[in-house]
Amino acid sequence: MKGWSATGLAALALGVAPAMAQKPPAPDAFELTGVLVDAKGPLAKRVVTVSPVDSKGNALRIRGLSGATAGQGLNPQATTDAAGKFTLQVPRALFRGYREGEAGVGASEDLGGGRFAISHETAIVKLDQKQPKVDVGRVTLQPLKPKGAAK
Repeated sequence: MKGWSATGLAALALGVAPAMAQKPPAPDAFELTGVLVDAKGPLAKRVVTVSPVDSKGNALRIRGLSGATAGQGLNPQATTDAAGKFTLQVPRALFRGYREGEAGVGASEDLGGGRFAISHETAIVKLDQKQPKVDVGRVTLQPLKPKGAAK
C-alpha cells in the first residue's frame, strides 16, 4: 500500500472524488424577467410569449407539427402579475438557427377554451441568451394597427 495515504483511502472508501476545478455545464435554459406595459400602464394578467426572431426581424410563433405537440404553441409562456412583471424559463434551443441576441416579447389575453385575444404588437428586445438570468426591463408594447392601415 505504498503511496496511499489514510485520507486518500478513506475518500475512496466513501466514494468521494477529489475536488477538481471544472466549470459546470451550461444549462439548457435561461430565466427571462421583465415588465410589460403600454401607454396606459402595466399589462396585468396577460399571457407573455417569447419568440425567436427571423432574419427579417419578424417574431415567430413556433407550433409542433406532429405527436403530442401537434398544432400547439411551443414558445415559452407565463402570466404577468398585477404590476405587469413576468418570469419565464426559456430554452436556449428555441433560438437555434435564428437571430442571435434578439427575441420577440408579446402579450395576449386568455379568453378561455384555448382562445386568446391579441391587442398589442410584439416587441423585439435585445438579450444575451448565454447568461443564466436575463432582465429585459420595461417592455413597452404598441397597440395593434387596424387591418389595411399603412405601417
